[in-house]
Amino acid sequence: MAENESQDPLERILKGSNREHLDNPFRSSDELRRKHFPGAGGKLSHSRLTKAYLAESKGSSPDWQLLAHGTWPWVVGHAHDLKSIIGELEGATADATEKPFDAGKRKQFVEQYSEAGTAEIETFLRIFSNGGDDFQKAILDKLRSESEPTPRAPAKTAQPSAPSPPTSQPESRTTVDDLDPITRSRMSLIGTLFLFVVSLIPLGIQFARQPDEDHWIVLGIAGIMGLLTIIFAIDYTRKRP
Repeated sequence: MAENESQDPLERILKGSNREHLDNPFRSSDELRRKHFPGAGGKLSHSRLTKAYLAESKGSSPDWQLLAHGTWPWVVGHAHDLKSIIGELEGATADATEKPFDAGKRKQFVEQYSEAGTAEIETFLRIFSNGGDDFQKAILDKLRSESEPTPRAPAKTAQPSAPSPPTSQPESRTTVDDLDPITRSRMSLIGTLFLFVVSLIPLGIQFARQPDEDHWIVLGIAGIMGLLTIIFAIDYTRKRP
């Protein structure tokens, strides 16, 4: 399990999660993003996200669902080892201590996984105990599936069969909602700036042909586009890291 024993056990656990996985709760919850990254725009780095999870774990009332989310890739990667503590997981309660194993069991884990690896398991057990029924069920189902041998299908005589027609895969398309806030702001600024420049063309033509007229229609359109450009420029400047 652990390689760098000087790191926090939770930090080592989170190293198994990629940036996109750690970022997902902050993309779907404005409240979480404001709490840990007020005013931040653009993509959040893996290190910044890790610090947010660590800060949450050290708070007086941790968001256990957020912490549970961060541990999932680590569980998947160590499911074969973690199946040995299914009994402890099934009996875990929300008041699990930092050292949930008895001396004999802990010594066995230290010999098998090292002191740092055992600390990771203890940290995970605490998060598991508070992670909620859905998270606990998903973890236990995953570990039990690792424990059950894969049934072998009876041997069959190969029968020639017609090739199946290729199935069409839906084309993956990126929508505006998939973009991070700073990219959406930049696109809005570029779009309004383009329309503002375009609106100046008929304005210039009208004043060149009839300089004594007010031309309030084209002047109003250019004014509106100029105002929108200023608004989006301010928004982009505020969100830019």
